[in-house]
Amino acid sequence: MAAFSESLDAWTAAQITGLNPDWQTAGVLELDWSGPEPASVADLGEVSPLMLTHANWFDGLSHCNYEWVLPRSYRVIGSLPLLCTEPAQSYSIGWRLGEQLALQRRWDRGERTPWSDPREMSITGADVDRMTSEPAEPRPDIRHLRVTEVESLDCERLAER
Repeated sequence: MAAFSESLDAWTAAQITGLNPDWQTAGVLELDWSGPEPASVADLGEVSPLMLTHANWFDGLSHCNYEWVLPRSYRVIGSLPLLCTEPAQSYSIGWRLGEQLALQRRWDRGERTPWSDPREMSITGADVDRMTSEPAEPRPDIRHLRVTEVESLDCERLAER
């Protein structure tokens, strides 16, 4: 499967390694690949599993169980021989294909400072009041918003921003 990763600003790919009907999960092995949108598995070239060495990872595969409903933006592009036959031992809430690859590449470049997602914003209730009362450009780049110190919130005005 392939999906566009905002963390990489490129397409990335993964392999479904198994399904668990009882838990309704899919084992997903991320591949060490990113590039332009692939039309088929052949567009990936020679692939290998993503090996994680960043932060607290010690040469472990990026192999995780996700809910088994594939997000609409993800595409099935074909099949490969299984690159890992062991079941995934970790679980994730929500699909975030490409984040581990982005973190690993950052680590490989020698960047050791904590990473913060530029698509996330944390603000206070007072910031929200200021944002929604003053003229400003919308922020379509923000995907995750955390609001703290808030008594009430006009979500309509906030969503317009």
